[in-house]
Amino acid sequence: MPDFSLNLKDLTLEWLKGFIAKKYLTPSRRMLKDNLSRNIEAIEDAGFSDLDNLHRTLKNKKKLAELSTKTQIDEKWLTNLKREIGGLISKGVPLDRLEGIAGERIEALRAKGYRNTEDIWQARKTGTDIPDDIFAIADLLRIWGIGPFYARFLYDIGIDSVATLIAQNPDDLLERSNAFLREHGHPQLRLEDVMLCLEHGGMV
Repeated sequence: MPDFSLNLKDLTLEWLKGFIAKKYLTPSRRMLKDNLSRNIEAIEDAGFSDLDNLHRTLKNKKKLAELSTKTQIDEKWLTNLKREIGGLISKGVPLDRLEGIAGERIEALRAKGYRNTEDIWQARKTGTDIPDDIFAIADLLRIWGIGPFYARFLYDIGIDSVATLIAQNPDDLLERSNAFLREHGHPQLRLEDVMLCLEHGGMV
């Protein structure tokens, strides 16, 4: 059974370097591209190989400062790296943020103790009866970069799981996606957007 979120133990520092190098970063995190190869190599030399151990270290202020001293990497750079790695961890989306789900259905789920999409996903995986559409959206929301709107529109064009998504032909998915988005007055996607979505889907 897959995990709800990415397993950071499965992700290497070499993978992280490539991920950051080609990713669009917000202005506050663009510094991560500065000295990226040198800094990743220094972190590897300090004994780190996977993102789980590194993330645990960076979450501890004292250990982060010690790593900064040992590697000669600025603490602000390491802090931004911590945040970037943390963003890879899927977090349950509150049920009231789901698109296209009637309020009474949300309330019925809350009455059963479900608070977010992780609760929904875990319940279905353990055999609890969860409506197909709600589980499908919860599953798609596990993908990094997919929010409630895009999870809903993927479902509306026939993508009902992560497995279904990653089996799609990129060009066909782009055409179907943009036809739907155009019809509903939303911005168009680029092939690069679709490829990134498929890549991230294959990671969960």
